[in-house]
Amino acid sequence: MGNPDHTSALSDFLAKYVDHVRRTPLRELMPSLLYPSFLPNTPSVLVLRVPDELRVGPKRSSGRLSDGYKAVLIETQADRRFVEDALSRPLVVRNNVILMKESIDKTNLRRSQLPASASAGFLHYAPGDEGWPHLLVTMSWAPLPIPGLLRERYAVGYYETEAEIVAAMKHIAGVSGQCGVPMEVMFGGGV
Repeated sequence: MGNPDHTSALSDFLAKYVDHVRRTPLRELMPSLLYPSFLPNTPSVLVLRVPDELRVGPKRSSGRLSDGYKAVLIETQADRRFVEDALSRPLVVRNNVILMKESIDKTNLRRSQLPASASAGFLHYAPGDEGWPHLLVTMSWAPLPIPGLLRERYAVGYYETEAEIVAAMKHIAGVSGQCGVPMEVMFGGGV
């Protein structure tokens, strides 16, 4: 059994932190950077830097760059307004559980509104500010009901360098090519 004093201190810390989350607007809790859309029919991506206190479980200690970030895909003006509003409010907390899916993450749960395309594609979003990751967004040609895809269409990878992006694209394109799925590569702006 664990040390009761340690368990009590941890419980007190978590209760205070959850109370802090209940009262703090999201934009103050998690710094964010908008990666704007750079081609028609592609999303903008808002990336949130997740504080250590909100990273729990096995992911917290993996050291993967992705563990420190949360992407929100923005396809429409309505999405943009929703996200701006969500950033100005605290996260939803119920029974001391922080519910991202009931606040900023709602847009990621909606089906993609963008038109289908002829092929799947890679979207490389370079960061607009230093200290933020390069993004590789893999976009299916149309929404697919596959668990883990954002908006049933996107997967987001976070990379420190452009060379890592290129290596990841080559790997994914190789696997996709073996399956007969054509891929396009699209590069965006940034630093």
